[in-house]
Amino acid sequence: MNAINAALRSHLLRLAVLSTLSVIIGLGIVFAGSGAAQKAFGTMTAGWAVVNLVIVVVSLRNKQLPDLRAFREFLMLNVGLNFGYIGVGLALCLPSGASAVLVGNGAAVAIQGLILQVLDLYLLRQLPTTH
Repeated sequence: MNAINAALRSHLLRLAVLSTLSVIIGLGIVFAGSGAAQKAFGTMTAGWAVVNLVIVVVSLRNKQLPDLRAFREFLMLNVGLNFGYIGVGLALCLPSGASAVLVGNGAAVAIQGLILQVLDLYLLRQLPTTH
């Protein structure tokens, strides 16, 4: 179980660092951006990152280690959801004629989904395959 705990703690640290950077960058874009797409992108980026930071805090407070099999299944669900976030984000921002707000929000969702995908797949590879 120590390998699971170490992998999970490292994952949460990576998520916290990237989410903190996303809040800073997102708010910077909101305040420096001049267009609707930039402001929407910055707002969505910062908002999504705040949610991730809440998840980090709640996860760090939970002292109970997850069951390896259940945790791997949960991560696989996350991987599927991340593909969904990327797809929805691209669907919002790529169509011609999409509003600036949809383009900004869609780009932010796709990028955050990609970041989460990389983090979750990396964690999945770090976990032992058996107890």
